[in-house]
Amino acid sequence: MKRHKLITLLLALWINLLLLTGMAFGCNLTDAEAITSASNFCKTMGISFPKDPWVLRVNSSSGYDNSETKEIAYGERGDFKGFISVSCDDKEVYSYINFDLRNIVRKKYKISSVTTEPRNWPSFLSESKAKKIVFSIANKIGLPPDVKFIQFVLDKESGYWGAYWHRQYNGYLYEKDRIRIEIMAVDGEFYSYSKIYHGSPCPTDVKVKKENAIEEGWQQIYRLFKEVNWNMEKPGYEIQSTELKIIQPNTLDGQITTYHNTESRLAWVVVYGLKTKPDRSKLAKVAYLQRITIKIDAATKKFIGGDFTQ
Repeated sequence: MKRHKLITLLLALWINLLLLTGMAFGCNLTDAEAITSASNFCKTMGISFPKDPWVLRVNSSSGYDNSETKEIAYGERGDFKGFISVSCDDKEVYSYINFDLRNIVRKKYKISSVTTEPRNWPSFLSESKAKKIVFSIANKIGLPPDVKFIQFVLDKESGYWGAYWHRQYNGYLYEKDRIRIEIMAVDGEFYSYSKIYHGSPCPTDVKVKKENAIEEGWQQIYRLFKEVNWNMEKPGYEIQSTELKIIQPNTLDGQITTYHNTESRLAWVVVYGLKTKPDRSKLAKVAYLQRITIKIDAATKKFIGGDFTQ
């Protein structure tokens, strides 16, 4: 049994190493095809860069799935004007960011790039006007039909209006899958776009009650963090949220890992957090946990994911 656990652990470490170094999966997209996809996106969206595009690198998906993207750079090292990432699987543009536009706008309104200095932006577009611009951009891009508009946010410091869509299936939101579009908040220029799709459709039968998932979560916390005296510490915690979401499991041999399974599952995502700010004097004595997320399979009550912060 010990040998089996050691082999399992070594396998997990090997997979994570491959994912982090970008060696696990090959990109069949040629540089020319990636640049063509990026150029077509710019043409459709009316975007122009002062420099020609070139392939900077291949990006892995940080352990959430097997996909990769080619990152197209505009400008030179040390003076990048922007980036566009193109999927190695389907040649789709998954992200865009325009540093050149941001710098032009800041220069126009004399906004410092130094974060410690005050940024005296002129009046921003109203939410209604900004929404019209963003939804027009979304229509040009052609957002997939399985996303739901969630929120519209103004970043007063950076000067962006941002819109967020979350992917859903059978009425349940995916935990990680989302789309974001940002415009400059003063004049409404298209600044950035990102699409994150890691999950896949899965069964959505709910056979585990909410209260049972919460209790099972506590049992997993006791098991995972044995160094903590939970009889003493548990009263200091509260259930901050309990939601049904489609997740990518990240457990291996009953332990939390950085690698996420490519097969999605519907799970109760339970967040346990401290009721008050942590007692700093305890940090040196125990592995004090400020926030713990435990994910319980909604059909089987199996522990299938989680993370924590100290």
